[in-house]
Amino acid sequence: MARADGDGRELEMDEEDQDEAALGFEHTLMYGRYSKDLGEFAKTESKRLKEIDKKRKLDEKLRRQELHRYRGKWTRRVGKVFGFVWKKTFARIGEDWVFLTVLGVLMALISFVMDYGIAMCNKGKSFVGHALISADFAL
Repeated sequence: MARADGDGRELEMDEEDQDEAALGFEHTLMYGRYSKDLGEFAKTESKRLKEIDKKRKLDEKLRRQELHRYRGKWTRRVGKVFGFVWKKTFARIGEDWVFLTVLGVLMALISFVMDYGIAMCNKGKSFVGHALISADFAL
């Protein structure tokens, strides 16, 4: 099969050229346009992927909501209150004031337990001391 180029000359098309023409593409050299087209393609592809990701997350969220087991009236209320308290206090553990408050309470509890243990040891020591003093040892 023959085709005419821009000057009116006929060029012979081999079998590979016929296949390319049938598929609707041809090899071109884009040089300077390549990077511009690649940038545009990257932008459109990233937008498309973001939309797909949003849709996937929405579908996943809806699926999770459908799979929640039934909870009683009071269980839901307690769960909501606990969730609210958690979000407003302990979920912000990265903030300094919450961390320092938890650390202070923990140190106070450890100090209390140690003082209580030491007091029990002192009572035991005095009990044993009085028991030994009051006991009559016959030698």
